[in-house]
Amino acid sequence: MRRFVILATPRSGSNLLCTLMHSHPDVLCHHELFNPSGIFTALPLRDDPQFDLGSLLARDADPAAFLEAVWRHNLGYHWLGFKITDPQQPALRKQLCQDPTIHKIVLRRRSALKAYLSRLIAEHTGRWEDYRTTETATTPIQVHVDYARLRAAVTHNQKFYQGLETQLAGPVTRLAYEDLLKSTTQQTLLHELGLRPKPLHAASRQQNPFPAHAMVSNLTTLVDQLKHDQDDLNLLNELNPPPAYQ
Repeated sequence: MRRFVILATPRSGSNLLCTLMHSHPDVLCHHELFNPSGIFTALPLRDDPQFDLGSLLARDADPAAFLEAVWRHNLGYHWLGFKITDPQQPALRKQLCQDPTIHKIVLRRRSALKAYLSRLIAEHTGRWEDYRTTETATTPIQVHVDYARLRAAVTHNQKFYQGLETQLAGPVTRLAYEDLLKSTTQQTLLHELGLRPKPLHAASRQQNPFPAHAMVSNLTTLVDQLKHDQDDLNLLNELNPPPAYQ
């Protein structure tokens, strides 16, 4: 049995990647096993009373022992992995990164602005996971974007990935959320893991399939704030406001 770990910041599309990975017949891919509020296993196992990794209390008391239990419960799959996101278990995450026998999959979202908007919307709605496979939203949810908090979040995520790069040892695959549904990306990932080529299927969908500017309630103010700093030009381009706001 071989092992992998998905490393990402929140709202970077890691649930989508987990369902894609788990759709391969040789892969068992859990979700956030170290989430503070729960142990989120692979979707098909969440209602299986026979599959039990233990309690939150036991996990938090001894994360290393919990991880060993995860590796033992491989259910006969050739590959076993899970995702761990910032800021979960930094010491354990570092050990995973530095273990050359574990394949690291680093997932990023190219649009830092959309990652932040996704977080604000999840906080607003209380919906952090959505495993419906058809688009249901016809109008965007709008959220107020505080410029200072946006900048702080973007900087924090940049520092997370910079720190990650200093810890990685062994095989690493780097992916962008925006490419996950491309067949070429999926087959390249399988090739790098040494898995047989198979079509992968997502058991989730994009939660907010709208232009970034359509999800911002204070668009005029945010455009104004982003115009005044050279460092914010990328965010302004991602926002891509309609001509009337430019």
